[in-house]
Amino acid sequence: HSELYENTAFVIDEAHHIFCTDSDIFNKETSNKIGQLVRHILEHKVTGSQLWFLTATYFRGDGGDIIPESFKKEFRHYFLPMDEYWANYIKYIEKFSYYFSVYYDMPFENVEKIMKNKKKTIIFMPYGAKTFGKGKYGCGAMIKQSIHKVWPEANIVDLIPDDHERKAKKDELKDDVLSKKVDVILTLKIFDEGADWIHAEQCLDLMPSQSLRVSVQRNGRLLREIG
Repeated sequence: HSELYENTAFVIDEAHHIFCTDSDIFNKETSNKIGQLVRHILEHKVTGSQLWFLTATYFRGDGGDIIPESFKKEFRHYFLPMDEYWANYIKYIEKFSYYFSVYYDMPFENVEKIMKNKKKTIIFMPYGAKTFGKGKYGCGAMIKQSIHKVWPEANIVDLIPDDHERKAKKDELKDDVLSKKVDVILTLKIFDEGADWIHAEQCLDLMPSQSLRVSVQRNGRLLREIG
């Protein structure tokens, strides 16, 4: 049904989710749905069609290809370095810095020390088997306890529970009046990308991912401007 895609421009945001590869490990049949669409348009040279890929990082994080090497030469590449982005496009953010703290046991004491600054914070929680033997709910409860020790009045939005209320909480963060009243967001992976909380001042990643894509996306939550 190539005629369905004729004379159409496809702009794919968060393009690192495309999975369309020629490698020996991942064959055509294992491409995801958006990868199959991309492959069809590229292989059939669909009349008048255009593909635009937008992404903060070109890496999927799992070793798979966004598109096969054989197709890459058909694209024009535009790259905006962070320093150029900062110098020419950032208007309201005055500074941005990284701090690393290595802990060998539990992160709760470190969180307590940091949260004394009472800055609006996104905290990316450990998940799965990495929750220090406490499970995601137990770990989340201890983090909240650590925060309230030094910031008793902190308004914490807990996005850890996977229930019907989580989407409503996340949607409220899009409301400027409601989101301004929030002090801390606890999240697992739901806030990695495609989420905005323009009031955020700092981000704590308690279990850094081995994926460059995830790290870039998480830190990118702080590059949403508010004027």
